[in-house]
Amino acid sequence: MTDSPQESAQAIAATLAWLDEVVIAERFCPYAASPRREGRVRVVTAPQAPVSLIAALRSELDYLAATPACETTLIVLLTPTAEKPIDFYAFLRLFDQAQEACHSAYGDEFSLAAFHPSYLFAGYATSDPVHYIHRSPYPTLHLLRESSLDEVRASTDGDTSRITSRNLDHVKLLGKAFFQQRS
Repeated sequence: MTDSPQESAQAIAATLAWLDEVVIAERFCPYAASPRREGRVRVVTAPQAPVSLIAALRSELDYLAATPACETTLIVLLTPTAEKPIDFYAFLRLFDQAQEACHSAYGDEFSLAAFHPSYLFAGYATSDPVHYIHRSPYPTLHLLRESSLDEVRASTDGDTSRITSRNLDHVKLLGKAFFQQRS
C-alpha cells in the first residue's frame, strides 16, 4: 500500500468503522463514545517506517498539546507498496520506540496504546478470542491524554480491572465469528 489520498481515506474509514462497530458498540472502551460523537477523535495515517512514524507521532503530540478540544488521535500505519505489512512483533518494537519518543517529548502528559490486526496478549492461547480486544484493521497507535485516563481511573475509584474483566467476559461471549465477520 502506498500513502495515496485514496488509500489513506480507505484506512481511515475502516478504522472509524472498527471504532464505531466494535470498540464503541460493544463498549470495549466505555469512554470512547462521547469523544467520537462530539468529533474529538482524530484519525491520521503514517508510513510504518520508524523514522516517518516517529515524525508523525511528534506532529500529533504537538497538535494535541495545542488543541485541547481534540481528545485523542489514532495513528494508522500504512504499508508502502514495496514492503510487507508490519508483523506484530516488529510493530511492538516500533511501539516501544514510539513510547520513548512520546515520553521524551511530553513526559507523562500523553500515553500510547497499541492495536494490530494480529494482536496477541501474552498468556493466552493464540486461538483465544481475547486477542480481538486489541485487533484493528490496520496497525494503529492510540495517542491519549493522560488527564483523560485519570478521569477514567477516578470514575472507577481507581479500579479499572472491572472494565478489563467485563471485556474479557464480553469478547468470549461474542466469540471469534463476531470479530471475523468485521475483519
